[in-house]
Amino acid sequence: MRQDLDMEQKAKDTIELSNMDLESNVCSMEANVLSLEAGNMVDAADADSDEQQKHENQRQLNVQLQEQKCWLEHELEQVSVNAKNGDGNRPA
Repeated sequence: MRQDLDMEQKAKDTIELSNMDLESNVCSMEANVLSLEAGNMVDAADADSDEQQKHENQRQLNVQLQEQKCWLEHELEQVSVNAKNGDGNRPA
């Protein structure tokens, strides 16, 4: 039982750390976008460049979110399997 709790706590800590990393990346990207938006868009080339940067930032964010989602789903599945196995191994 203690081992199951330790495993679940470790999984929770890992997920929280990953979420903090993801939030940090999102904040950084948002700051980048705000910086680009606050810049002086003088001509069409600059506007296109800004739009391309925004698009690339969004694409990177989407990739990171998808990877995070897959990883979290895998971790949740592992915790569920471990919890079920722990329940099944308990003496009656």
